[in-house]
Amino acid sequence: MNYVVFDSQLIQMSNYIKLLLEPDCGIVSQYSCVVQITQDNCDSTSSTVLNKQTGESSLFSNYWNEIWEEGYTKSCSQCFQGLLKCQNNQIYSKFYIPWTNDMIYDCSMTYELLDQVTQISPDSSVFAVTNMNQIQISVSRATIPKIYTIVVTAYAHSTVSSFETIIVQITDLCPQSQIMPMPMSEQIYQIGDLVKTIQLTPWTTSITFCNDITYEATLNGSTVLTSFATFFPSSYQFKVQTNSLTDIGQYEFKIKGKLENGNSAQISLLLSIIVSCTQNIVSIQDFGIAPNIIYNITQGEAILTFNEFSDLSNQRCGQMIYSATYDYGLNFPYMVNMVKFDSAKRQFTIDISDTNLNNTSISIKVEAQIGTKTAQKIFQLSFQYLCYVKAMVPFIDQGVNMYKKDLVKYRIGSGKMIISFDEFVKYQNCVYPIIYTLSITGQNSNPNFLSSQNISQRQIITSDDKTYALNPDYVLKVTGTISNINDTRSENLYIPLKLIQINNSPPTFQQPLTNILIKVDDQLQYVFPDIIDIDGDNFQIESIDLGVAQNFIDDSFPNFLIKPFSPFIGTFKIKIKIKDDNPNPLTKTYSLLIQVYDNPVKPSSANQNSEPTTISSTNTSLEYQFSNNESMSYSVRSDLDLKLKKKGKVLSASIQKISINGLVKIQFNQKIKVPSKFEQFDKRVLNLKISDINEDKNEDIKFNWKIVQFQQSYFQIQINFDDPKQISSKVIEMYCNKNLD
Repeated sequence: MNYVVFDSQLIQMSNYIKLLLEPDCGIVSQYSCVVQITQDNCDSTSSTVLNKQTGESSLFSNYWNEIWEEGYTKSCSQCFQGLLKCQNNQIYSKFYIPWTNDMIYDCSMTYELLDQVTQISPDSSVFAVTNMNQIQISVSRATIPKIYTIVVTAYAHSTVSSFETIIVQITDLCPQSQIMPMPMSEQIYQIGDLVKTIQLTPWTTSITFCNDITYEATLNGSTVLTSFATFFPSSYQFKVQTNSLTDIGQYEFKIKGKLENGNSAQISLLLSIIVSCTQNIVSIQDFGIAPNIIYNITQGEAILTFNEFSDLSNQRCGQMIYSATYDYGLNFPYMVNMVKFDSAKRQFTIDISDTNLNNTSISIKVEAQIGTKTAQKIFQLSFQYLCYVKAMVPFIDQGVNMYKKDLVKYRIGSGKMIISFDEFVKYQNCVYPIIYTLSITGQNSNPNFLSSQNISQRQIITSDDKTYALNPDYVLKVTGTISNINDTRSENLYIPLKLIQINNSPPTFQQPLTNILIKVDDQLQYVFPDIIDIDGDNFQIESIDLGVAQNFIDDSFPNFLIKPFSPFIGTFKIKIKIKDDNPNPLTKTYSLLIQVYDNPVKPSSANQNSEPTTISSTNTSLEYQFSNNESMSYSVRSDLDLKLKKKGKVLSASIQKISINGLVKIQFNQKIKVPSKFEQFDKRVLNLKISDINEDKNEDIKFNWKIVQFQQSYFQIQINFDDPKQISSKVIEMYCNKNLD
């Protein structure tokens, strides 16, 4: 603030100081004043008067030597802090309370900016003071994003000034900017037209001022465009022009935009190049009907179908219409519907039985038309009387056409087997050969156990492999194909096949089990023999039934410690049930007798009482070979209850022989008296049952029996089965060893 000496006006500065300080510093509680030159207190001098509480002051001087400068410094040092986004040529204008003085009209204010860090003036393109007492901040992509500390100094005179500090943070938000592309609709260009301009709408970004997008375009993702399309990134335009019919088609252009931060986006532009209807061409590559067709008279109805024609407009110029004539202009049908034409189905139907047309022919022309554009195809149709196979049948059984054979069972391990089938029956029986092929229904390839090497001789050979029994059911499909003059006929024969793994016998002990004779209160360590299976199957112990003997047997199978004690005296039976793991498992129960005695003399095996004697036979196992290659094992056991009273002797009987016709011969161990009415014996006298290998009675096999002969040392029983196939009525193979001597 300047004061002109000898000015008679009294300058009151109280309002000036108050207005200068309080907006930025708040209410000032106390003021002080010093003379800058002398540093003397100027609270109350001849020239100045200052009220310390209110800040009111006055100045008057008429002395030259009292010329001095008086200034006031604001107590607040920071005006504001601002966060500015770094944009393209974006101007931020910040208004501040301008510095003033009481001679503002004589002494105008000037301003100076200083970077507090570098102590030099900041970049004037970023920070500048306008002539409207404004600090203008301008940012661009060239601006360095950081925090700026700017000192703003205002001068009323070269020696009178005041300053403020402002902090401005400039940040760059463009790295987070994303492109928001504008999709484009499909474009159509017709060959021969003028240049077509396709205008793209400029894309936007999530941060609007970060829109420095660069564009590029490729064809189907490749690196170059086609010769008929050009892309101009600066104007966002495609230009398309071509006169070549080879350019017909649909093209997909990929338009990609990319920001400096690396973020990008892509859209597709579909461009269809079409022809005008005047440029259209109708054609066909594969007609579908050979140039020369021979129809066999009496073969029945035959249908010839040709493929659709095509055109360059893809039927945009109209619907394809088909027509046909024969012998250069005659309309169908030919010879009263012997040859008919259906334009909708694109078919010729031929059905001729008149042998008078043998060795004749007609020329057929097919025409396709769209608008004024047409195309033609010509083929020859000849009629000949030749042998023709209409159908085939695999075989005929009692006048019935058969397509499936009975189930064939093959026992794995039984050697090779030939499955034969008859030659297919042909209608008509032409000399054309039938070609046979073999496949498995539901499978892409044949398993190794099948061989079709001799399929031409109608033989299928199988081989050995037990693993195939895990999935034993198959259906063989034999396809017979025959070639006629113009077509082929085929038919299938289905042969169900079941693979069976042979199981000759159940597991058995390597040595027979021997009965045990032991005295009460003695002990015996008994070890069972090893178990074997002649088929090589594994085995498992299904059950061990010790019965009453469990009271004096310790340890576990196969080692038994037998320690009988009173009152366990007598005969005790142990049952051991063994099963193999064959896919067709067999099980057998083995018995072991333990005789415990108490007297010094071992018990006799003879029956000493006079009770009726029970005569039991031993078990006899029989195996039969069925006509369908399936075998089954049964045991035939007879229980004779003859109630014979013979002291001192035991009468026993055993099955000596069983014929294939069911005649059973039972032999006694001694002669007996022949009963007078043995023909009347029934189940009240003789109980006959059939049991399986596990000694379980088989209730499914129904039979009756009759004693046909009775001698002193044997008798014979005739067994008649309701269904002989359950046992056996035939033997496929029979071997006879002849003695040449």
